[in-house]
Amino acid sequence: MAEEPRLTPIRKRLPKRALIPLMEFCEWFTKNGEESPTELFRKLLECMLKYKEYFFDQPWPKRFEYEKVRHFELREAYFIFEGGEEEETFYRFLLVILKRLINYEEGLTWELAFEWIYRDLVEYLEKVIEEKGEE
Repeated sequence: MAEEPRLTPIRKRLPKRALIPLMEFCEWFTKNGEESPTELFRKLLECMLKYKEYFFDQPWPKRFEYEKVRHFELREAYFIFEGGEEEETFYRFLLVILKRLINYEEGLTWELAFEWIYRDLVEYLEKVIEEKGEE
């Protein structure tokens, strides 16, 4: 009898290397806002756990590859739009971006890629809204 292949378990946590860059991201992101870096960090971690079925549904990639992370899927748009309230939608939006920036090599590749991915996601969501409006 053939042995069944073993599946690599998905670890439902962030790579350790991602924590410090995530804190740095929170400091940068909140510079001109009302929320403190600590509040944003806490809220992001809470949302990661709240939406763990989405956020931790795949193993983290070994390294950041821009071409792979800039193409979005319809399920990500639905995840964002299901947020309902503006604040909830905002945090879901950030989770979609952060999920694409996390990797084992660097932890969180946000300094170079966040704004690009942000723009790409906004363009994608606008396209989805436009297409849904035409149906």
